[in-house]
Amino acid sequence: MLLVGSSFRSALAAQDDGSDGSVTVVMDEFDGSGISGTATLTDSPDGVVVDISLEGNIVGSHPAHFHEGTCDTMDPLVPVYPLADVDADGKSVTTVPDVTLADVTAVPFVINVHDSLAELPVIVSCGNIPVTGEGDAVAATPEATGVGGGTPGEVPTTGVGSAIGMDDSNSAVLIALGVLAVALAVAGISLRRLEGRANTGSDMAI
Repeated sequence: MLLVGSSFRSALAAQDDGSDGSVTVVMDEFDGSGISGTATLTDSPDGVVVDISLEGNIVGSHPAHFHEGTCDTMDPLVPVYPLADVDADGKSVTTVPDVTLADVTAVPFVINVHDSLAELPVIVSCGNIPVTGEGDAVAATPEATGVGGGTPGEVPTTGVGSAIGMDDSNSAVLIALGVLAVALAVAGISLRRLEGRANTGSDMAI
């Protein structure tokens, strides 16, 4: 019942401020960490700006990320967009490039704050971002996003955008098609040579 109440409270508190098009997300404490606060998401020409402000028992820095899902269903080890670490003052400001507010509200996303880089599975604060169904969020792979670290206002390469991936099976198919094309070309040349010889033999017989 406590988890349901917490999620319901977050859903109500995560709302459009209206004046500047920003969205404020309530960051609830997780597993009795005593760390909570808010995160404000705002569109900018350079990307979506994420301003996190937490209070409570904050010691050292805490990695933060966007994760897909809800605070009850997300995988804490699979980040989507990395954010600057929350510092000892509970602050983190990040501009996530090539991402809009519509993107991060297109499908369920959360802002998740971890205990530390060494204890990523341990969550200290989490907030559900409201879903509007608009936009086109593209999830980056964990390898592309990286985990932890970051300078306020900057993030590592997210890999967001269009890309065509090629795995081993696709490579094998392309190689096989290439070999087949070469074989067909060689066979065509051989047939033309045989026809030429046949025609030459016929002329000599005449």
